[in-house]
Amino acid sequence: VFPGSRSMGQFHIDLGSQDAFEPIFEQARQRAQTVEEATKLYATKALPVDSVAKMLGLDPIDASRGLRFNSGALLDTCIGAHEERQLAFENLRDVSEILVDALTLSLWDEIGLLPLIPSLPLKIKVVQATLDALVMRADEAKREIGQKSGSIEAHGNKFAMIDVPKEY
Repeated sequence: VFPGSRSMGQFHIDLGSQDAFEPIFEQARQRAQTVEEATKLYATKALPVDSVAKMLGLDPIDASRGLRFNSGALLDTCIGAHEERQLAFENLRDVSEILVDALTLSLWDEIGLLPLIPSLPLKIKVVQATLDALVMRADEAKREIGQKSGSIEAHGNKFAMIDVPKEY
């Protein structure tokens, strides 16, 4: 009914049962296993971030953040060595425009590069799908302002309730 929604789910809870919440815990276990598998596939370079995102029902920005901050995976990037910078400058020598995706823009924002973009000698362009993805994220963030939310995560045989305060 709501494609792509991460907040929809249905469970039957038998309050008379000792294991009334087991269906929710089982879902959390399955989700943790899927995240672990996706992280391993990314770490072995079998899947790019975009494919991990699709596998997990996320957008690439959220998948990237989950890989880095929750799973401890390192993004496959350059290390910033002099040779890499020189090669980048050589590749951009006669280029007047470059096309970037939403994840790249997000990473540039995280490292403080976006304010420098106007001073670059080239134009940054995006396709309509990138604009649509960023607009959807912005709209979702606006809708969630002042809303309390959270999630349940499985960690082995234990579970954690991740509470997101209204302020976020």
